[in-house]
Amino acid sequence: SSIRNIISTTAIIHAETINITNMSTTGSVSKIAHSKIMLHAAQYSRSSIHGILLGTHDADNNTWNAVDALPVCHNAPTKPLLDMAFRLAEAYCGEEMDIIGWYTANARIGDNTPIPTAVKVASAISNDSVLVMVNNSKLVGAKHPYDVFDKHGKLSQNTELSVGSSAESKVFFASGVKCWDFEEHMSNESSVALEDKDWLVNKEAVALASELQ
Repeated sequence: SSIRNIISTTAIIHAETINITNMSTTGSVSKIAHSKIMLHAAQYSRSSIHGILLGTHDADNNTWNAVDALPVCHNAPTKPLLDMAFRLAEAYCGEEMDIIGWYTANARIGDNTPIPTAVKVASAISNDSVLVMVNNSKLVGAKHPYDVFDKHGKLSQNTELSVGSSAESKVFFASGVKCWDFEEHMSNESSVALEDKDWLVNKEAVALASELQ
């Protein structure tokens, strides 16, 4: 299954030679997905972040739409954590969405190359999976803060990306809305804390997204 592929390949970190495709792709990141990704980055601004992209992917027309994002961790993803996170994500998707990719951001300003583990996770999701990276050099003044990579970790020069909100990054960093990830969720033992740190739905993040322009 896709989950077994993801878990088995995250342990294999090595360089690969890949041919770059010239095929153009159209992608979009919804307000909710954008809000969760940016809030995740704000919550753990001194750490690398990683998460799952949910949505739709039309391989015939080379289009994808990230409808939702699930924050997974703020440290290097481990096999047990990924195993649980992807199983829960698949159940959460239902019939309306699929797991279409992975998102990530690095901690250091100017470091905008995905780490090998992020590439391996993205490549194991599907043949058409996408890897979206928060480019921390684009947080101010750019149309959007994302770079898109293919599943082999090659920067896509042929992806036309649209984002559901034009809100500046500072809106998310100053919002006060928490975006707990699965790693944080699992570190709490009490049922109340687990419920408060809901990494799947995050009603406050959804509410913020609904207010964005």
